[in-house]
Amino acid sequence: MSVLKELKALKVKAESSWIEDILKLDPEIQNPVGKIVWWDFFASRGGSDRAVGFNRFLTFDGENYPDDRLKEGLISVGYPREYAASRVLGKGLSKAK
Repeated sequence: MSVLKELKALKVKAESSWIEDILKLDPEIQNPVGKIVWWDFFASRGGSDRAVGFNRFLTFDGENYPDDRLKEGLISVGYPREYAASRVLGKGLSKAK
């Protein structure tokens, strides 16, 4: 399956499922992984459709996290390996094709 098809499949994953998967991660990387997931799948939601469950992950802690730990965290919650790697490097979807 292509990376884009895998990402489209993730768009239907429920907010509660994402949060459940994120909370299974090492607490040290829950916030940065949660922020990336929120940004990729929930940031455009507003009003009554806002993903309030992600609020716990959206605080700024000023920390830097090792790329390999973030990548593995994203993979653990369902991101395709290639996209997780490009996402951690800040390249986003257009570079993940």
